[in-house]
Amino acid sequence: MIRGLVLLTGGNIEDYLPDLYEWSHTESEKEQHTCRPIIELPPYNNYKENVLKRLANGQLIYILVDKSNSNKRIGKIQLFDYNSRNKSAEIGYYLPLRHRKQGYANVLLELFLSTMLNVRI
Repeated sequence: MIRGLVLLTGGNIEDYLPDLYEWSHTESEKEQHTCRPIIELPPYNNYKENVLKRLANGQLIYILVDKSNSNKRIGKIQLFDYNSRNKSAEIGYYLPLRHRKQGYANVLLELFLSTMLNVRI
């Protein structure tokens, strides 16, 4: 299986955002995946507008894909709340239940860190 990260952009959002939306819609354990307040998922078009605004404001969202299987979406990782003064940011990642406990989180984090730090781990 060849895995890779795809950066979500305005140009490819229609290819990847429906999967992210579906993951958010079907996740049954939301409160276990964040320390932030749980908000109701808006309709798809509002969700898309919100994501586009976050991308325009510098948020980076990467999708882990299986390149050997039609770019099957496996999970996502994002960088947000960048603080230029402290040179700090937060990351959050998510794998749908069907992709958990298979080593994908390790792959996702390794690819993300090597991409962000421009190094090979």
